[in-house]
Amino acid sequence: MATPPAIRVDMRKLTDCIYFINGNCRSEDIQCSFRHCRVAIQQQTECRNWPNSCRNEDCPYRHPGRVPDPPKPLLQKKHLVSFLWDIENVQIPRGQQPLDIVQRILQKFVVEPGLQLDEFSCFCKTEMMSRENLESLHHANVRIIHVADPKGPEAVDRQIMLGLDRFGRFHQPPATVVLISGDSDFIGKLSDLRYQAGFTVILIYKLAKPELKATANAHYPWELFTEKRLPHSIRPAPNDDTKKMACPHCTNTYATIEALRQHQKDKNHLFYCPVCNEGFPTSQSLDQHQNDKKHLFICPICNKSFPILQSLEQHQNDRKHLFYCQNCNEGFSTSSTLEQHQNDKKHLFYCPVCDRGFFISQDLEQHQNDEKHLLYCQNRDECFFISQALEQHQNDMHNPDKFASNENKSNVQRLVAIFEQKNKCV
Repeated sequence: MATPPAIRVDMRKLTDCIYFINGNCRSEDIQCSFRHCRVAIQQQTECRNWPNSCRNEDCPYRHPGRVPDPPKPLLQKKHLVSFLWDIENVQIPRGQQPLDIVQRILQKFVVEPGLQLDEFSCFCKTEMMSRENLESLHHANVRIIHVADPKGPEAVDRQIMLGLDRFGRFHQPPATVVLISGDSDFIGKLSDLRYQAGFTVILIYKLAKPELKATANAHYPWELFTEKRLPHSIRPAPNDDTKKMACPHCTNTYATIEALRQHQKDKNHLFYCPVCNEGFPTSQSLDQHQNDKKHLFICPICNKSFPILQSLEQHQNDRKHLFYCQNCNEGFSTSSTLEQHQNDKKHLFYCPVCDRGFFISQDLEQHQNDEKHLLYCQNRDECFFISQALEQHQNDMHNPDKFASNENKSNVQRLVAIFEQKNKCV
């Protein structure tokens, strides 16, 4: 038996006319393509069977029109850009701000192509950089990765290589890696990222071999993102007359260098020497003063000098150039702080005779020799600095039980030798 064909229903005749509900439908009830039910418009309850099964044009409940939800757009992969800056290979020009250079790089590779920044990292030894450059990098939201390794510049290259490895593991194409370096050691890794993994590789270099340039999709000289400018301390004010110069500590600008210097002197907007507290108008003049007057912070272990105390402390922590307490092995940056610790914690070396305390064992031994504050053996044959050494000597040399056991041992060995000799004769 054949199934009768389904009757096609005009759903518009079953759907409420929105204009009729609002009272402004210009069509007659018969001419309008949608439902005009005067009973339904008197309430707000919707029909529970609409639009699935209800086909009653006179249904007393609402039959609202169902507007289909717009299709959701497919999620697109974000094109991320990561920057790795070998700041020892491609250095910051003197008198320029890293913040300005970073902004030019981001404008070129992130803002203009409409991409998304993943991270901007620079690899360096922070004790080799000035405080001004470190602060400028921090303001540019650059991640400063300190490399502390006694094996020289190769340590920075290893950290950058690890950064390239992490980029390849945690990202998928399309993604871009920008390497700011001219070191040929990265040729193999950049080639793998471009040709095997399918990433976009961009190189910014100061001096680079053709082989390194060939591994990148595009390469740009460092000079494209730097420019010759006045030093930061007397740089022209932005969006102002180029002849005006800005104070490095505030936003005031002046037409002459004399007016700027007078302002700095009046407002104490100077760069001060941390040793003698003398003020200077520019950071360059402060550096020159510190070098001329030797007003630097010197590492007491390797005699390396630093312009600020924070750099010296960082160097000491990295290289373990500290003063260690011989009792608890805690390290301190200066001998005075170590002595203060020893006084507070009573971590001293005390004379066993007069109970006087000393910071180091050598001073205690010198005191004992000078004052004859030594510990003598009961036979007065030897003297010692500490009681443990005296006890060991007495146990080794003046212990009757030990000597008796040694004598018995010798007798046994002598009898064994005689017995073996008789066996040989037989």
